[in-house]
Amino acid sequence: EGAIVLAKSNLAELGVGVRYDSEMGGMCRNPFDMERNCGASSSGSAASISAGLALLSLGTDTDGSIIGPASFNSLNAIRSPVGAMNMSGIVPLFDYQDTVGPLTKYVDDMVLAYSVMTNESALYESYVRDRRNGTAMKSVRVGYLASVFENFTINTILGVYDYEFDDEVLESCYSFINKLKRATKVHEVPRNQTHFQKFVAAIEPTVLARLKCQDGCLKKAWNRYFGNRNTFEADAPYHSFGDVLDGPLLSDFWKSFIADSNVTDAEKQCYDDCVDYKLTRRNFTQIIDEWFDLADSDVIFYPSYNKLPSKLDFKEQHLSLIIVASYTG
Repeated sequence: EGAIVLAKSNLAELGVGVRYDSEMGGMCRNPFDMERNCGASSSGSAASISAGLALLSLGTDTDGSIIGPASFNSLNAIRSPVGAMNMSGIVPLFDYQDTVGPLTKYVDDMVLAYSVMTNESALYESYVRDRRNGTAMKSVRVGYLASVFENFTINTILGVYDYEFDDEVLESCYSFINKLKRATKVHEVPRNQTHFQKFVAAIEPTVLARLKCQDGCLKKAWNRYFGNRNTFEADAPYHSFGDVLDGPLLSDFWKSFIADSNVTDAEKQCYDDCVDYKLTRRNFTQIIDEWFDLADSDVIFYPSYNKLPSKLDFKEQHLSLIIVASYTG
């Protein structure tokens, strides 16, 4: 009561970046260039901050929906570790990867928001103390992976994907690395072609196993969410996955998108379909852990996106390294 509404934020249905636009709200335009998109799916959350409507916004992230919009809108953000945040009230998409985190323009606001969200006041107090003493970055070892600044191609059963850098993005990355060098120890992690090829080869099986696992578990997750009588009263229009699938809320496109999840035994299907995902994800995480061993670093810097935000009429997805955070949790 008493709040002044400046705007309503926009996002793609179901929090899914299959489409950058919303069938209900249309395309969320990038405040830096109105002919480009904001990333998916927490697009409105990011746009509201970069447009100066607020100091803090929250985004949800399953496959990069915090990191992507933050990158496209020149913001700071944290993709919280899976399980670190209270997810009650948030419609689930994929329990193994769903999380929520803050998006801000300034690092100070991001750290403050994250400390409040995690109920860790000591985190912000420590950050303020280190900032005041000028020691915030002195002891942090930062490595950047030379391999991921090169172009490469992946041939998959889903098609051929080219990983290529836009010149402006590459220039921005190296500019940021030079800034880091003025604050702390930064070193280039030497190219290890064998390990990099191992990483590239792990992408496709992990993606395919993840899609199968999500399909198998979505019905179980929605039955749990919409069936919660503490959240949805008896006269609510939706109480299960089937109610949403059969109701008027979703268009034919989104109904076809989730149709494979309409299985008979949701509990068993979820378990069976996620066996491969758990194995491939463990292997993928192991490869990323090896990066840290090779780098001898506390932090590894890599570009989450290698392309500028797409034009509004561009519907395809670019291959990017945003999956590194999503698939390791």
